[in-house]
Amino acid sequence: MNMGLDAEISHVIIENYGRILADSLSVDVAVVGGGPSGLVCAGRLGDEGLRVALFEKRLAPGGGIWGGGIGFSVLVFPEDLGPMLEEMGVDHEKQGRFIVADAVACGAALIAHAARHACVFNGFTCEDLLMRRGAVAGVVVNSSSIAAAGLHVDPISVEARVVVDATGHDAALVALAARHTDKRLVRGQGPMNAAAGEKFVVKRTGQVMPGLYVCGMAVNAVHGGARMGPIFGGMFKSGARCAEIIEEALQGSS
Repeated sequence: MNMGLDAEISHVIIENYGRILADSLSVDVAVVGGGPSGLVCAGRLGDEGLRVALFEKRLAPGGGIWGGGIGFSVLVFPEDLGPMLEEMGVDHEKQGRFIVADAVACGAALIAHAARHACVFNGFTCEDLLMRRGAVAGVVVNSSSIAAAGLHVDPISVEARVVVDATGHDAALVALAARHTDKRLVRGQGPMNAAAGEKFVVKRTGQVMPGLYVCGMAVNAVHGGARMGPIFGGMFKSGARCAEIIEEALQGSS
């Protein structure tokens, strides 16, 4: 049957998206949360040849990067983050002991870098975990719109060798794992302390339980570290560190 232009447009959307989603139902790494740490982690793992799917509950990835501090779209980084920003094509300038960048330009570059190397799915909420023999083996996702409407619609499952909780302050995936294992895995983050928080978030990035890793502000929520407010170096470094740890772990298990 011949299609008119309107139906043909719809057909192209459904055909392409369906293929991409179907190809992402079994991956090496599923990252949940499209903030700075999740985007860096997904981009780096994908760049190393791993099959990566990132699920972001909002329509646009980026997390808290867009707002800078109190909505002022200026990002502040420690001075040693220059090479990473250059690698991702982010324009920046040195100011004293800091590096400063435009939040919108930086967010766009970060998303573009991740999308080149991983499949990024926006509008997806993770509502549960797949668990096999005491290990996390994937995520259970649904449309964020369906979840927001409170509709009783079943989700779909995505199998993964490794799952990354990059959901920020809520540490939503680790909270789900705690519920399923009857363990206290989320301590809650401490008060603001930029110097301590920036170090803590990188140092404690890593595996929480078999198959489940944590990066970004979820690290501080899980382990009780200080929040660091509107400085973003720790977020980027944590995402990169998480990618390194996962790559080493998967190479060792192959």
